Amino acid sequence: MPKITTKQLFSLIVLFEIGSAIIFAQGIDAKQDAWIAIAIALCVGFLLMWMYTELQKKFPNKNLAQIIIVLTGKVIGIPLILMFALYFFHISSLILVASEEIVGTTFLNETPRTVLCLIFMSTIIYILWLGIDVLAKIGELLLPYILVTILSIFILLFFSGRIAIVELSPVLSEGILPVLKAAFKVSSFPFGETIAFLMIWYKIDNKGDIRKVSFWALGISGIILICTTTLMISVLGVHYTSISTIPLLKIIKLINVASILTNLDSFSILFIFVTSFIKASVFFYAGVSCISSIFKKIYIKWISIPCGIIIIITSILLMPNYATYLLIGIKITPMYIHPFFLFFLTPLLFIISLFKNTPPNE
Repeated sequence: MPKITTKQLFSLIVLFEIGSAIIFAQGIDAKQDAWIAIAIALCVGFLLMWMYTELQKKFPNKNLAQIIIVLTGKVIGIPLILMFALYFFHISSLILVASEEIVGTTFLNETPRTVLCLIFMSTIIYILWLGIDVLAKIGELLLPYILVTILSIFILLFFSGRIAIVELSPVLSEGILPVLKAAFKVSSFPFGETIAFLMIWYKIDNKGDIRKVSFWALGISGIILICTTTLMISVLGVHYTSISTIPLLKIIKLINVASILTNLDSFSILFIFVTSFIKASVFFYAGVSCISSIFKKIYIKWISIPCGIIIIITSILLMPNYATYLLIGIKITPMYIHPFFLFFLTPLLFIISLFKNTPPNE
C-alpha cells in the first residue's frame, strides 16, 4: 500500500481547508467581527481534530468505515457507513457546483454546464485511479505556489491603496451572540470537514506525527482564512462583502499597481480551481472508500466511475443554478447536515470507543 509522508499530509490538509472556503468571506454573518468568529471556530476545529486523531490513534491501521464496523458491528455499521458516504459525496458535489459556476461565469460562459462538470469529475477520477498518494504529491508540489499567491494578493492590494482598516470597527458592536452564531457555521465549514481525513490517515507512513502535523496544518489554514476574510471586509466593506457572490474574485479585480499590475482575475480562477479540486478529490475519495469497504469484492477504481456519474447528475438536478447552491451549500449544509455528522454521530462513535474493549493496535 502506497504511503503518504507527513509533509504531503500537511500540504493536503492546508489546501483542503482553504479549498472552497477561501472563495467566501467566512463568518460574515458576524459582520466586521468575522475574524473573531473564525478564531472561535478554529478553537472548536482543534477540539474536533483532537477527537478525530484520537479515534485514529486507537485504530491506527483502519479508516473511518472500518472503525465504525469495529465499534458498532455490521448491522448498525453498514447503514452508518452509507450515510457517511452520502455525506462525503454531498460535499464533493457542492464543491463541484461552486467550481463549475465560477469557471463557467468568468471564462467559459459559452460552455455547457454538463461539460464543465464532466471534465472536473473526470479529472478527479483519473487522479484517484492513480492513487490518493498521487493527489498528496500534487498537493505537496502546489502548496508553495498557493501560499505565494495568497501573500501576493495581500501585498498587491496594499500597494493598490484599497485596504481600509476602519471597516473592521467597531468591535463587538452587536454583542457576542452574532459572533457565536457565525462561529458555529465556520466550525463545521471548513474546520470540521477534516473528518474526511479519517479515511486517509491510516495510510500515513509515520502515524505518530499525525496529530502534530494535522494541528499545524489546521492552525495555518485558520490564520489564512482569518486574514483573507479580514482583507475582503477591509477592501469591500461589510455590506458588499456579504452580498458579493465571489468576494475573493472581486477584491483581486481591484488590484491596480501603477496601472501595470491589473486584471489578475485569471490567476485567481486558477487558484480557486486548484484548491477546490484538492478538496473535492479528498471528499470523493472518502466517499468511494466508504462504498468500497462495504462491497469488498468490487475494485475501488470501478466504484469511482458510477459514483462520479451519480454526483454529476444529482449536482445538476438538485442545484440547477448558483442561487440554489448558495442556499444548500452555504445555509442549509453548515447549519443542519454538518452538525449531524460532526457534532452528533462522530462524538457518539468516539464515546463508544472509550468503552469498547479492543485489542491493542487494533
